[in-house]
Amino acid sequence: LDEAASVTTSAESTSSADSASRRGFDIVKLFRERDLVRVAAPLVRISRLPFRLLCKKWGADVVYTHMIYADCIVNSPQALASDFSTSSHDSPLVVQFGCKDPVTFTKAAQLLSSDCDAFGLNCGCPKSKHLRRGIGCSLLRTPELVADIVAQCNAVLSKPIEVKIRLRKDVRESVELCRRAEKAGVSWITVHARQVKSNDDDAPNVEGLRLVKESVTVPVVANGAIYSMTAARACQKATGVDGVMAARGLMHNPAMFTGAVACPRECFTDLFDLSAAHPSSGFNVRSLRRVCRMSLLPYGFTKRTLAPLEQCETIDAVRSFVAEQFDRAEHAGKPLCVRATWQDRNAHHFEGAAHSG
Repeated sequence: LDEAASVTTSAESTSSADSASRRGFDIVKLFRERDLVRVAAPLVRISRLPFRLLCKKWGADVVYTHMIYADCIVNSPQALASDFSTSSHDSPLVVQFGCKDPVTFTKAAQLLSSDCDAFGLNCGCPKSKHLRRGIGCSLLRTPELVADIVAQCNAVLSKPIEVKIRLRKDVRESVELCRRAEKAGVSWITVHARQVKSNDDDAPNVEGLRLVKESVTVPVVANGAIYSMTAARACQKATGVDGVMAARGLMHNPAMFTGAVACPRECFTDLFDLSAAHPSSGFNVRSLRRVCRMSLLPYGFTKRTLAPLEQCETIDAVRSFVAEQFDRAEHAGKPLCVRATWQDRNAHHFEGAAHSG
C-alpha cells in the first residue's frame, strides 16, 4: 500500500506525505455554509489536474477527477501513477471511482485517501462499455450493492463518500436507492436529472430531481443542463438543491461559475499556462484542443472556422491559434461577443418548473 501510494503524484505535484497534511477539507460543512455549492463534474480525458485547477481558480467550489477504474489502480501501481496527479492547490477534490465491488472500492480509496478530500461512486455513466463491466448506470439496478459499497468504505475510512446517479424511469426507484445510500452513510448525492437512454440535449426531469431532494436529508447536487449561473440559480429555485454540477457547461466556459457568459481571454491564458506547468497530468494537447474548440463556440465560431485548430500539435500552437482569433476581431474593431443564444442557456428548463411548482 505504501509503495503504491508513493506514486500517486507526478513530478510537478506534491508528495503524498505533504498531501496527507493538507487533505481534510470538510465538503459537507461547505454545503451548510454556502447558499449554492458549485461543482466541476468528472469529465473523461478533461478533468485532469490543469483543468481542475482552472475551474477552481474561476469559481468552482469543489472539483472532481475523471472516473478512475478502481480495480485498475488497485492491481497496478503503474496505472495509479498514470491516471492520477494532484497538487497543493487541487482542493477540495473528490476522486470518483467506477467500481462494482465494496472491497475493491475501499482498497482504491485507501490508496488515495491522503490525496483527496472525498470519494465518489459513479452510478450515472450510461456508456455501453461501462454497462458491460457492471459499473456506472448498471449500479442503478442494485441499490443494495450501492449501499454496501458506501457502508463498507465508511467502516474503514472517515472520508466523505458521494454517490452520483441518473434518474430511473420510475423516479420512486431512484428515491429508494438514495434513501438506502443515505442510511448507509453517504455524505451527499449528485443527481443527473436525465434517464440512462436520454440524450445530452434532452430536457432534465425537474420534478424527479425535486422529488429526490425532498426525500433525503443529505445535500443533493443537481447535474444536467447547467450552462450558466442563471440556469444554476433557476434550478435551485425550482428544486431546492444544495449545489449544482456543471459538465459540458464548463467545457464551453470554464469561467461559468464566476457569472461570465463565455470564457474570457484571461481564462484561456490560464488554461495554457496550467497545461504547460503540468505536462505529466494526462491533460494532453487533444484535451486542450477540445476545451478550446468548445469554449470558442459561444463567440459565434463554427466547426468549419475552427477546423485549423485540429492541426495544432503543441500547447504553444493552440495558444497562438486562440490569440489570433481574439486579435483579429479586435483589430477589425469588432471584439468577440457572445451569441444571444448562449446567454443564460438552458435556464428556461428550470424557470418554467419553478413557476409551476
